[in-house]
Amino acid sequence: MVGACAEIETDAGYLPLCQSEPLSRIFEENARLFIPQDKIYYGGDMTGSTDMGDLSCLIPCIHPLLGGFSGAAHSREFRIADPEIAYIASAKMLAMTVVDLLADHAAAGERVQKDFTARMSKEEYLQYLTQNRRNNI
Repeated sequence: MVGACAEIETDAGYLPLCQSEPLSRIFEENARLFIPQDKIYYGGDMTGSTDMGDLSCLIPCIHPLLGGFSGAAHSREFRIADPEIAYIASAKMLAMTVVDLLADHAAAGERVQKDFTARMSKEEYLQYLTQNRRNNI
């Protein structure tokens, strides 16, 4: 028998998601090419949890929820209802947003970054994680 041990560190996370308004607008312009305007929403609260909130404390972020599926996410009922929207249109919207951010020597990307105010520095974030860590042995 071989002995072994492990230390498991459970870090706190899942800070509130604050989506970048300028980045959301760029994404919305591209989404309009594939989705009717009355089906595009942003700015509301999300009821799920994700570590994107942690990232949004440090860098400009968006977390678009793209359609083409039915049923609740992460449930047995979740199904792809429209493969074109779920796979193709969604990928095009995201790729076109990246192109817009990088075009003209990344002018739009620079503006998004310039308009962003981090809620904490990288060092403050790491300190937050350390202070809220739970160790299980």
